[in-house]
Amino acid sequence: MIANDGGEIPFVELVRALLDGTSMSEVPSLAYRHDGQVHLNPSPKYALSLRNTIPDLSFIGDVLDVYSDNYRTQFGHLLGHQVRPVTVNSARGCENGCKRCTYCSIADLTVNTGPRGFWKALDQYNREHGINLFFEVYDSFTASPRYVDALIDATPPHVKRRIDDGELQIMVYARALGLTKRNNVDKLRRLGVTRANIGLDAADPEMLEAQRKNKTTGETNLEAIRMLNKAGISVHASYIAGAPGERPETLDRTIAGIRQMLGEVELSSVEFSRFIPLPNSPAWDLLVDYERPSFFKSSGEIDSYLAALGIAVSRGNREEMFARFGHQDLLDIDELGDFWADNFTHISEEYALERIGEVDEMVSAHNVRTGNNVG
Repeated sequence: MIANDGGEIPFVELVRALLDGTSMSEVPSLAYRHDGQVHLNPSPKYALSLRNTIPDLSFIGDVLDVYSDNYRTQFGHLLGHQVRPVTVNSARGCENGCKRCTYCSIADLTVNTGPRGFWKALDQYNREHGINLFFEVYDSFTASPRYVDALIDATPPHVKRRIDDGELQIMVYARALGLTKRNNVDKLRRLGVTRANIGLDAADPEMLEAQRKNKTTGETNLEAIRMLNKAGISVHASYIAGAPGERPETLDRTIAGIRQMLGEVELSSVEFSRFIPLPNSPAWDLLVDYERPSFFKSSGEIDSYLAALGIAVSRGNREEMFARFGHQDLLDIDELGDFWADNFTHISEEYALERIGEVDEMVSAHNVRTGNNVG
Protein backbone atom coordinates (compact mmCIF):
# COMPACT_ATOMS: atom_id res chain seq x y z
CA MET A 1 0.00 0.00 0.00
CA ILE A 2 1.17 3.54 -0.75
CA ALA A 3 0.91 5.62 2.44
CA ASN A 4 1.24 9.18 1.18
CA ASP A 5 -1.20 11.97 0.35
CA GLY A 6 0.69 12.33 -2.93
CA GLY A 7 0.80 8.75 -4.13
CA GLU A 8 1.43 8.99 -7.86
CA ILE A 9 5.25 9.09 -7.77
CA PRO A 10 5.60 6.31 -5.15
CA PHE A 11 3.14 4.19 -7.15
CA VAL A 12 5.30 4.52 -10.28
CA GLU A 13 8.32 3.52 -8.18
CA LEU A 14 6.41 0.48 -6.89
CA VAL A 15 5.52 -0.65 -10.41
CA ARG A 16 9.12 -0.19 -11.47
CA ALA A 17 10.37 -2.27 -8.51
CA LEU A 18 7.90 -5.05 -9.33
CA LEU A 19 8.92 -5.10 -12.99
CA ASP A 20 12.64 -4.97 -12.25
CA GLY A 21 12.52 -7.31 -9.27
CA THR A 22 14.28 -4.81 -7.01
CA SER A 23 13.86 -4.42 -3.25
CA MET A 24 10.62 -3.03 -1.85
CA SER A 25 12.68 -1.21 0.78
CA GLU A 26 13.64 1.41 -1.82
CA VAL A 27 10.06 2.37 -2.73
CA PRO A 28 9.11 5.62 -0.93
CA SER A 29 5.94 5.65 1.18
CA LEU A 30 5.36 1.91 0.76
CA ALA A 31 3.69 -0.07 3.56
CA TYR A 32 4.23 -3.80 3.10
CA ARG A 33 4.76 -7.12 4.86
CA HIS A 34 8.14 -8.90 4.90
CA ASP A 35 8.97 -11.95 6.99
CA GLY A 36 5.70 -11.54 8.86
CA GLN A 37 6.44 -7.94 9.87
CA VAL A 38 4.80 -4.73 8.67
CA HIS A 39 7.27 -2.19 7.25
CA LEU A 40 6.66 1.45 6.36
CA ASN A 41 9.25 3.18 4.18
CA PRO A 42 10.00 6.90 4.61
CA SER A 43 7.37 9.19 3.07
CA PRO A 44 8.71 12.27 1.25
CA LYS A 45 6.57 15.36 0.85
CA TYR A 46 5.69 16.55 -2.64
CA ALA A 47 5.04 20.24 -3.30
CA LEU A 48 1.85 20.52 -5.33
CA SER A 49 3.02 23.85 -6.72
CA LEU A 50 5.86 21.98 -8.44
CA ARG A 51 4.52 18.49 -9.14
CA ASN A 52 0.73 18.69 -9.44
CA THR A 53 -0.54 17.24 -12.71
CA ILE A 54 -3.85 16.95 -14.52
CA PRO A 55 -4.89 13.27 -14.60
CA ASP A 56 -6.01 11.95 -17.98
CA LEU A 57 -9.72 11.12 -17.60
CA SER A 58 -9.66 9.03 -20.77
CA PHE A 59 -8.26 6.21 -18.61
CA ILE A 60 -11.66 6.00 -16.87
CA GLY A 61 -13.74 7.29 -19.76
CA ASP A 62 -15.73 4.06 -19.97
CA VAL A 63 -17.08 4.46 -16.42
CA LEU A 64 -17.72 8.20 -16.28
CA ASP A 65 -21.35 7.65 -17.31
CA VAL A 66 -21.83 5.07 -14.56
CA TYR A 67 -20.29 7.45 -12.02
CA SER A 68 -22.56 10.27 -13.21
CA ASP A 69 -25.69 8.12 -13.14
CA ASN A 70 -24.97 7.00 -9.58
CA TYR A 71 -24.42 10.55 -8.42
CA ARG A 72 -27.56 11.83 -10.11
CA THR A 73 -29.60 9.05 -8.51
CA GLN A 74 -28.58 10.24 -5.05
CA PHE A 75 -28.18 13.98 -5.44
CA GLY A 76 -29.70 15.05 -8.75
CA HIS A 77 -32.72 16.54 -6.99
CA LEU A 78 -30.42 19.10 -5.34
CA LEU A 79 -29.06 20.47 -8.59
CA GLY A 80 -31.98 21.04 -10.91
CA HIS A 81 -30.09 20.03 -14.05
CA GLN A 82 -28.08 17.19 -15.51
CA VAL A 83 -24.65 16.94 -13.92
CA ARG A 84 -21.50 15.06 -14.79
CA PRO A 85 -19.24 15.07 -11.71
CA VAL A 86 -15.63 14.27 -10.97
CA THR A 87 -13.21 14.85 -8.08
CA VAL A 88 -10.19 17.12 -8.46
CA ASN A 89 -7.40 18.00 -6.05
CA SER A 90 -4.95 20.87 -6.30
CA ALA A 91 -4.53 21.59 -2.58
CA ARG A 92 -4.21 19.72 0.70
CA GLY A 93 -4.06 20.60 4.37
CA CYS A 94 -6.22 22.06 7.11
CA GLU A 95 -6.08 25.19 9.28
CA ASN A 96 -6.57 22.91 12.30
CA GLY A 97 -3.52 20.84 11.35
CA CYS A 98 -1.40 21.80 14.36
CA LYS A 99 -4.13 20.41 16.63
CA ARG A 100 -5.96 17.99 14.41
CA CYS A 101 -9.46 16.77 15.22
CA THR A 102 -9.51 13.67 17.43
CA TYR A 103 -10.70 11.39 14.62
CA CYS A 104 -8.53 12.81 11.81
CA SER A 105 -6.10 10.29 10.30
CA ILE A 106 -4.96 12.22 7.21
CA ALA A 107 -1.24 11.69 6.73
CA ASP A 108 -0.15 15.33 6.48
CA LEU A 109 -2.30 18.39 7.22
CA THR A 110 0.33 20.98 6.28
CA VAL A 111 -1.19 23.42 3.79
CA ASN A 112 0.16 22.46 0.35
CA THR A 113 -1.32 24.19 -2.69
CA GLY A 114 -0.80 24.32 -6.42
CA PRO A 115 -3.44 26.71 -7.82
CA ARG A 116 -1.95 27.02 -11.31
CA GLY A 117 -3.48 23.78 -12.55
CA PHE A 118 -6.92 24.17 -10.98
CA TRP A 119 -8.64 26.17 -13.69
CA LYS A 120 -6.78 24.36 -16.47
CA ALA A 121 -8.12 21.04 -15.19
CA LEU A 122 -11.70 22.33 -14.91
CA ASP A 123 -11.60 23.86 -18.37
CA GLN A 124 -10.04 20.75 -19.95
CA TYR A 125 -12.40 18.29 -18.28
CA ASN A 126 -15.42 20.38 -19.23
CA ARG A 127 -14.41 20.69 -22.87
CA GLU A 128 -13.19 17.12 -23.39
CA HIS A 129 -15.54 15.12 -21.16
CA GLY A 130 -18.52 17.36 -20.44
CA ILE A 131 -17.73 17.49 -16.70
CA ASN A 132 -19.70 20.29 -15.11
CA LEU A 133 -19.58 19.51 -11.37
CA PHE A 134 -16.18 19.41 -9.68
CA PHE A 135 -15.59 18.19 -6.12
CA GLU A 136 -12.32 19.76 -4.95
CA VAL A 137 -11.31 17.40 -2.13
CA TYR A 138 -8.97 19.84 -0.41
CA ASP A 139 -9.14 18.86 3.28
CA SER A 140 -10.42 22.32 4.18
CA PHE A 141 -10.97 24.92 1.48
CA THR A 142 -10.70 27.76 4.01
CA ALA A 143 -7.25 26.67 5.23
CA SER A 144 -5.33 29.03 2.93
CA PRO A 145 -6.81 32.49 2.27
CA ARG A 146 -3.98 33.19 -0.19
CA TYR A 147 -4.91 30.10 -2.19
CA VAL A 148 -8.57 31.13 -2.42
CA ASP A 149 -7.61 34.68 -3.40
CA ALA A 150 -5.18 33.34 -6.02
CA LEU A 151 -7.93 31.20 -7.56
CA ILE A 152 -10.27 34.18 -7.74
CA ASP A 153 -7.61 36.37 -9.34
CA ALA A 154 -6.61 33.64 -11.83
CA THR A 155 -10.11 32.70 -13.01
CA PRO A 156 -10.04 32.74 -16.84
CA PRO A 157 -12.77 35.04 -18.23
CA HIS A 158 -14.34 32.30 -20.38
CA VAL A 159 -14.50 29.95 -17.35
CA LYS A 160 -15.94 32.76 -15.22
CA ARG A 161 -18.72 33.21 -17.77
CA ARG A 162 -19.57 29.51 -17.56
CA ILE A 163 -19.64 29.72 -13.76
CA ASP A 164 -21.86 32.80 -13.81
CA ASP A 165 -24.21 31.07 -16.26
CA GLY A 166 -24.42 28.01 -13.99
CA GLU A 167 -22.68 25.75 -16.50
CA LEU A 168 -19.84 24.89 -14.09
CA GLN A 169 -20.23 24.18 -10.37
CA ILE A 170 -17.80 23.32 -7.57
CA MET A 171 -18.15 21.46 -4.28
CA VAL A 172 -15.68 21.80 -1.39
CA TYR A 173 -14.88 20.63 2.12
CA ALA A 174 -14.80 23.47 4.64
CA ARG A 175 -14.67 24.12 8.39
CA ALA A 176 -17.46 26.13 9.99
CA LEU A 177 -15.07 28.41 11.88
CA GLY A 178 -13.18 29.21 8.68
CA LEU A 179 -16.38 30.02 6.81
CA THR A 180 -17.30 32.76 9.29
CA LYS A 181 -14.03 34.64 8.64
CA ARG A 182 -12.42 36.76 5.91
CA ASN A 183 -15.55 37.00 3.77
CA ASN A 184 -14.89 33.38 2.82
CA VAL A 185 -18.49 32.48 2.00
CA ASP A 186 -18.71 35.25 -0.59
CA LYS A 187 -15.37 34.16 -2.03
CA LEU A 188 -16.70 30.60 -2.41
CA ARG A 189 -19.77 31.94 -4.19
CA ARG A 190 -17.58 33.92 -6.60
CA LEU A 191 -15.55 30.77 -7.34
CA GLY A 192 -18.69 28.90 -8.36
CA VAL A 193 -19.07 26.80 -5.20
CA THR A 194 -22.63 25.51 -4.98
CA ARG A 195 -22.21 22.92 -2.24
CA ALA A 196 -20.13 22.71 0.93
CA ASN A 197 -19.37 19.59 2.94
CA ILE A 198 -18.88 20.48 6.63
CA GLY A 199 -17.97 18.39 9.65
CA LEU A 200 -20.14 19.95 12.36
CA ASP A 201 -19.45 16.88 14.56
CA ALA A 202 -21.50 17.85 17.61
CA ALA A 203 -23.78 20.49 19.09
CA ASP A 204 -22.59 19.88 22.63
CA PRO A 205 -19.73 22.18 23.74
CA GLU A 206 -18.04 19.45 25.78
CA MET A 207 -17.96 17.09 22.78
CA LEU A 208 -16.72 19.81 20.44
CA GLU A 209 -13.88 20.44 22.87
CA ALA A 210 -13.21 16.70 23.23
CA GLN A 211 -12.94 16.46 19.44
CA ARG A 212 -10.40 19.30 19.42
CA LYS A 213 -12.53 21.55 17.24
CA ASN A 214 -10.39 24.60 18.07
CA LYS A 215 -12.87 27.19 19.41
CA THR A 216 -15.75 26.01 17.23
CA THR A 217 -19.12 26.18 19.01
CA GLY A 218 -22.69 25.20 18.20
CA GLU A 219 -23.35 28.87 17.48
CA THR A 220 -20.39 28.95 15.07
CA ASN A 221 -21.82 25.97 13.20
CA LEU A 222 -25.26 27.55 12.94
CA GLU A 223 -23.83 30.90 11.80
CA ALA A 224 -21.80 29.20 9.05
CA ILE A 225 -24.85 27.36 7.70
CA ARG A 226 -26.92 30.56 7.69
CA MET A 227 -24.20 32.36 5.75
CA LEU A 228 -24.01 29.54 3.20
CA ASN A 229 -27.80 29.47 2.84
CA LYS A 230 -27.84 33.21 2.18
CA ALA A 231 -25.20 32.75 -0.53
CA GLY A 232 -27.23 29.99 -2.19
CA ILE A 233 -24.72 27.27 -1.27
CA SER A 234 -26.23 23.95 -0.18
CA VAL A 235 -24.78 22.06 2.78
CA HIS A 236 -23.90 18.46 3.61
CA ALA A 237 -23.53 18.36 7.40
CA SER A 238 -21.86 15.49 9.26
CA TYR A 239 -22.01 14.62 12.96
CA ILE A 240 -20.34 11.96 15.13
CA ALA A 241 -21.76 9.85 17.95
CA GLY A 242 -19.32 8.38 20.44
CA ALA A 243 -16.52 10.93 20.69
CA PRO A 244 -14.19 10.66 23.71
CA GLY A 245 -16.23 10.96 26.90
CA GLU A 246 -19.61 10.82 25.12
CA ARG A 247 -22.54 10.46 27.56
CA PRO A 248 -26.29 10.07 26.96
CA GLU A 249 -26.85 13.73 27.86
CA THR A 250 -24.16 15.00 25.46
CA LEU A 251 -25.74 12.96 22.67
CA ASP A 252 -29.12 14.43 23.62
CA ARG A 253 -27.71 17.93 23.19
CA THR A 254 -26.20 17.10 19.81
CA ILE A 255 -29.47 15.61 18.59
CA ALA A 256 -31.31 18.70 19.85
CA GLY A 257 -28.82 20.80 17.88
CA ILE A 258 -29.50 18.79 14.71
CA ARG A 259 -33.23 19.29 15.27
CA GLN A 260 -32.62 23.04 15.61
CA MET A 261 -30.60 23.06 12.39
CA LEU A 262 -33.39 21.31 10.51
CA GLY A 263 -35.88 23.89 11.77
CA GLU A 264 -33.85 27.02 11.14
CA VAL A 265 -31.62 26.44 8.09
CA GLU A 266 -31.59 24.42 4.90
CA LEU A 267 -29.47 21.28 4.74
CA SER A 268 -29.23 19.14 1.62
CA SER A 269 -28.04 16.06 3.52
CA VAL A 270 -27.08 15.03 7.05
CA GLU A 271 -24.71 12.23 8.02
CA PHE A 272 -24.60 10.94 11.61
CA SER A 273 -21.85 8.35 12.09
CA ARG A 274 -20.30 6.42 14.95
CA PHE A 275 -16.82 7.38 16.08
CA ILE A 276 -14.12 5.00 14.78
CA PRO A 277 -10.50 5.44 15.99
CA LEU A 278 -8.02 5.13 13.14
CA PRO A 279 -4.21 4.95 12.96
CA ASN A 280 -2.45 8.30 12.67
CA SER A 281 -5.15 10.10 14.64
CA PRO A 282 -5.21 11.50 18.19
CA ALA A 283 -7.78 8.81 19.00
CA TRP A 284 -5.16 6.18 18.10
CA ASP A 285 -2.87 7.75 20.70
CA LEU A 286 -5.60 7.12 23.26
CA LEU A 287 -6.27 3.56 22.10
CA VAL A 288 -2.85 2.19 21.10
CA ASP A 289 0.05 4.64 21.12
CA TYR A 290 -0.32 5.73 24.74
CA GLU A 291 3.36 5.17 25.54
CA ARG A 292 4.62 7.01 22.45
CA PRO A 293 1.86 9.41 21.35
CA SER A 294 2.09 11.37 18.11
CA PHE A 295 -0.51 14.08 18.79
CA PHE A 296 -0.40 14.48 22.56
CA LYS A 297 2.75 15.73 24.28
CA SER A 298 2.99 12.76 26.63
CA SER A 299 1.16 9.93 28.31
CA GLY A 300 0.55 12.33 31.17
CA GLU A 301 -1.28 14.72 28.88
CA ILE A 302 -3.45 11.83 27.68
CA ASP A 303 -4.27 10.95 31.29
CA SER A 304 -5.28 14.54 32.01
CA TYR A 305 -7.37 14.75 28.84
CA LEU A 306 -9.24 11.54 29.70
CA ALA A 307 -9.63 12.44 33.37
CA ALA A 308 -11.41 15.64 32.37
CA LEU A 309 -13.87 13.43 30.50
CA GLY A 310 -14.37 11.10 33.45
CA ILE A 311 -12.43 8.23 31.87
CA ALA A 312 -9.68 6.10 33.40
CA VAL A 313 -8.03 3.22 31.57
CA SER A 314 -6.32 0.48 33.56
CA ARG A 315 -2.86 -0.82 32.73
CA GLY A 316 -4.39 -4.21 31.93
CA ASN A 317 -6.82 -2.69 29.44
CA ARG A 318 -4.00 -0.72 27.82
CA GLU A 319 -1.94 -3.87 27.41
CA GLU A 320 -4.94 -5.63 25.87
CA MET A 321 -5.56 -2.75 23.45
CA PHE A 322 -1.96 -2.73 22.28
CA ALA A 323 -1.90 -6.51 21.90
CA ARG A 324 -5.15 -6.48 19.93
CA PHE A 325 -4.54 -3.53 17.63
CA GLY A 326 -0.91 -2.39 17.95
CA HIS A 327 0.61 -4.54 15.21
CA GLN A 328 -2.42 -5.14 12.99
CA ASP A 329 -2.46 -3.90 9.42
CA LEU A 330 -5.99 -5.17 8.73
CA LEU A 331 -8.43 -3.74 11.26
CA ASP A 332 -12.00 -4.84 11.97
CA ILE A 333 -14.06 -1.63 12.09
CA ASP A 334 -16.85 -3.19 14.17
CA GLU A 335 -14.36 -4.54 16.69
CA LEU A 336 -12.67 -1.14 16.89
CA GLY A 337 -16.01 0.61 17.39
CA ASP A 338 -17.10 -1.74 20.16
CA PHE A 339 -13.78 -1.54 21.98
CA TRP A 340 -13.67 2.24 21.67
CA ALA A 341 -17.17 2.73 23.08
CA ASP A 342 -16.52 0.38 26.01
CA ASN A 343 -13.27 2.06 27.06
CA PHE A 344 -13.44 5.71 25.99
CA THR A 345 -17.10 6.71 26.26
CA HIS A 346 -19.91 6.44 28.80
CA ILE A 347 -22.26 4.83 26.29
CA SER A 348 -22.35 1.53 24.45
CA GLU A 349 -21.86 1.04 20.74
CA GLU A 350 -25.41 -0.31 20.57
CA TYR A 351 -26.77 2.85 22.21
CA ALA A 352 -24.87 5.07 19.76
CA LEU A 353 -26.27 3.16 16.79
CA GLU A 354 -29.81 3.43 18.20
CA ARG A 355 -29.52 7.20 18.50
CA ILE A 356 -28.06 7.44 15.00
CA GLY A 357 -31.12 5.57 13.73
CA GLU A 358 -33.38 8.08 15.50
CA VAL A 359 -31.61 10.97 13.82
CA ASP A 360 -31.85 9.33 10.40
CA GLU A 361 -35.63 9.05 10.86
CA MET A 362 -35.88 12.67 12.03
CA VAL A 363 -33.81 13.94 9.11
CA SER A 364 -35.80 11.92 6.57
CA ALA A 365 -39.03 13.34 8.00
CA HIS A 366 -37.74 16.79 7.00
CA ASN A 367 -37.19 15.56 3.42
CA VAL A 368 -33.44 15.81 3.88
CA ARG A 369 -31.21 13.02 2.63
CA THR A 370 -29.25 10.92 5.13
CA GLY A 371 -26.32 8.59 4.65
CA ASN A 372 -22.71 8.53 3.66
CA ASN A 373 -20.35 11.45 3.23
CA VAL A 374 -20.35 11.27 -0.56
CA GLY A 375 -20.92 14.72 -1.96
